[in-house]
Amino acid sequence: MQLANYLRCTNMEEGMLINFGRPSLTYKRIINLK
Repeated sequence: MQLANYLRCTNMEEGMLINFGRPSLTYKRIINLK
């Protein structure tokens, strides 16, 4: 949710949410649909 708000405020199109806390790296690509 925090990344989605950041993308909306900065008018950026996409961002990556990366989790280093797991045994294997997990990530999500978040897209700002405007």
